[in-house]
Amino acid sequence: MGKIAIILIIIFGIGSLLRPGSPTNTSRPTATSVPAEPQAQANQAQPLPSVNDLQLEDPKPLATEEVREVQTRLKALGFDAGAIDGLPGPRTTLAIKQYQTVQKRLETGTLDRLLLNELRRAAGPPVGFQPAMTLRVEGPSQPTIYGSTNLPDGAQLIVSITRPESKYMAQDTVVVRNGQFKTARFSSLGKPLNPGTYSVSVTMSLAELQDAAVRAVVGSKGERMNGPLVKRGSLGPTIEYASSIAVPGGVSPQLDALARQKAADDLKQWVVQSCNDNVDLINRMVRSGLVVGREFVGTERDKRVANCISEMNR
Repeated sequence: MGKIAIILIIIFGIGSLLRPGSPTNTSRPTATSVPAEPQAQANQAQPLPSVNDLQLEDPKPLATEEVREVQTRLKALGFDAGAIDGLPGPRTTLAIKQYQTVQKRLETGTLDRLLLNELRRAAGPPVGFQPAMTLRVEGPSQPTIYGSTNLPDGAQLIVSITRPESKYMAQDTVVVRNGQFKTARFSSLGKPLNPGTYSVSVTMSLAELQDAAVRAVVGSKGERMNGPLVKRGSLGPTIEYASSIAVPGGVSPQLDALARQKAADDLKQWVVQSCNDNVDLINRMVRSGLVVGREFVGTERDKRVANCISEMNR
């Protein structure tokens, strides 16, 4: 009889726990329950961020060149990141936030590898880039050329000055910084240039030879460039800007004739020196065993130098 009573108590006890609406046992403390429906409403009021908004930690910071690439890509997309100097600042942070707003991202302004990779994978056709340039000159007879351009920082340019009347030709290689570039002072072996009009050209070499930050704007092979300054050749697009400067003073045919003669003499001297150096190099290679043969000496050497001069003067 006792066993039956214990079994009945257990059955009725379990049934009271399973029966809907059964009273709570008030002899033990219970945790406060939260209604399911208000919790669901709370979840709806605070939506979870999208995958694109999640920021994963990358312990490796961006290198200076990569920061410049981010700044350059933002600029190419129309977001002013300030100076493309590889140094993150307030304007770069603002440009990132503006980009994130357009892309419907959380406006964090964070400059990291996730942002760099996203900019590299930016969907849509490449943004067209039309190079622009202006020049100004300082110094009347030994000019220095200053340029302003929208080319990205780091772009390497070659500035050339020529004047056929005096056989003058000189070049200087410059690098764009903050949209500006400056040449060294042009002169004739340290002396003033002859009076007259000089042609000035500014060219940019193939995009493949430029820095990554420059290629991010002009295209890996210059394919993004367009406009009147872009010249398309067999090796790819390049930039050519042409202008002229005037060295003041009356044009002197006598001075130009002297300059042409001096240029011819200098060229002749350079050819002779180069041919002698070439023969001397061959002789050193023979003596060291780098090439098989015999040295050129005496009249044989003179003949070899003369043949070299004749070929170079053709």
